[in-house]
Amino acid sequence: MNDRQIRFARLLESMGLAENRCFAGGEIKCLHMTDGQRKWVFELIFPEVIMIEDYLRLEASFKMHFQIEGIEEVSLEVEYLMPEVPKKALEGYYQYFLDHCSQEQARYTALKAYTTNYDGNRINVYVGSEEEIEMVERLLRRIKEQFQKYHLERVSIEAKYSPFETPITKVIEEQIKESAKEALKAQEVYDRLVEGQKPQNNNKEKVFKKRKLSAEINGQVTPLSQVPASEVQIIEYQQKYGNKNFIVSGEVIKAEIKNAKEFKIFEATIFDASDSLIIKSFVNA
Repeated sequence: MNDRQIRFARLLESMGLAENRCFAGGEIKCLHMTDGQRKWVFELIFPEVIMIEDYLRLEASFKMHFQIEGIEEVSLEVEYLMPEVPKKALEGYYQYFLDHCSQEQARYTALKAYTTNYDGNRINVYVGSEEEIEMVERLLRRIKEQFQKYHLERVSIEAKYSPFETPITKVIEEQIKESAKEALKAQEVYDRLVEGQKPQNNNKEKVFKKRKLSAEINGQVTPLSQVPASEVQIIEYQQKYGNKNFIVSGEVIKAEIKNAKEFKIFEATIFDASDSLIIKSFVNA
């Protein structure tokens, strides 16, 4: 081992990571200190790309180990000597980035419906129609940024048409049909249950009633990115339009029925290329 590898091995030992073989052969290239030495950036070198879970463990260990008074931030910059990313590691990073993006914005869950192939440093996401390519490419931009953030700039991601894939519109139609069937079955079961358990006294049943609209909702479709999302935005919207009603339009990218105690809730995620929105409704309302 050279001097830089020896220093890295000693640091791993002090952090309790000496037994992790995935870090074998790693070395500390240099340490950058910025903002008056309050921000430390460690440049590391590894023979090949490490798994995302190992990267996160190493990053967390560095931050914990250097929790020293006066140091505000500790980060890593990693260089890999082997140009090709192993398939297992490539898939792991992609799924991690996809889950992370999906937690922030539900529209990214749409990518999970597509067949994804990992080959060398290339990730191909196969779609069922030419029209879907543009939509998927827009979503993949954020994923590409994540790969760059984790120093995997050599990885390319592309949406490709495949005649063997089912267009997402047909997938959505089938999901809606299945969800509707489940909703009808659940409603029938609930109706029979309520009918058979009607009390003989005046006790009120715990039943959710449909809200009656005071007037038919008409107006211009509001892009999902402009739908009021906070109390302040709702107040501003009401002051501008005179009510809190708005109309949205988009593609249903996910639909399912969830159980909530004795009730069932229909939940759908719609997407209009600008943003996404989750709609919920009681099935037995």
